[in-house]
Amino acid sequence: MVQSRLAAITLSHFWFLYKFSRMESSTNRIFKLISCYHQLFLDHTVKYVTLRWMYFGFISTLFWIYIFTVNTHYVIAYMYAVFLLNLLLRFITPLSFDDLCAAQEDANGGTILPCSENDAKKSGVATRNNAKSKDNVYEFKPFLRQMNEFTFWLSATRITYIALCSLFFEFLDLPVFWPLLVLYFALLFTTTMNQQIRNMIKYKYVPFNFSKRTYGSVSRS
Repeated sequence: MVQSRLAAITLSHFWFLYKFSRMESSTNRIFKLISCYHQLFLDHTVKYVTLRWMYFGFISTLFWIYIFTVNTHYVIAYMYAVFLLNLLLRFITPLSFDDLCAAQEDANGGTILPCSENDAKKSGVATRNNAKSKDNVYEFKPFLRQMNEFTFWLSATRITYIALCSLFFEFLDLPVFWPLLVLYFALLFTTTMNQQIRNMIKYKYVPFNFSKRTYGSVSRS
């Protein structure tokens, strides 16, 4: 009698483990399927730069309208603004700033690729006899960012979702003197952007490419 009960308990235990494993595998498959469709959607939106940033501007505007009209969650707004500033700095900063500094020091020796036509002329890397000829071909070093445009948009959109969801929780509305936060963020923004502009002038790079520039025609013999 005892043995039959033990056998029944063992069988029920194995049956429960079997059903739980099947349920877990089904849940994993569902999550994997959702993840695949989500990644497919993101890949499809890569080329729609203007629409993506319009959507980000829309949801970000909703967040700030709520903050200014209801006058709550100032700490969340401050953290949201600081995070966006951090993303912006990573977007306009070169991929390897240390290498850029070292390259700038070696620029007079012609050991780096020029970033513009003037740099190419100064370093003497023209591939034809006369540097002013239209047939000159210059090597162009593209600006590589620490964070590309799509990652910048995706991170900004996700943090906006988090900020919007935070507005539904009252315990996140911490008491604070909001003019002090505004002043501190203004000082932080001014200091960081001033340093960034100084680096751009010193190391002669522009983080924004409005058009693709060419440096003459390429002829093959």
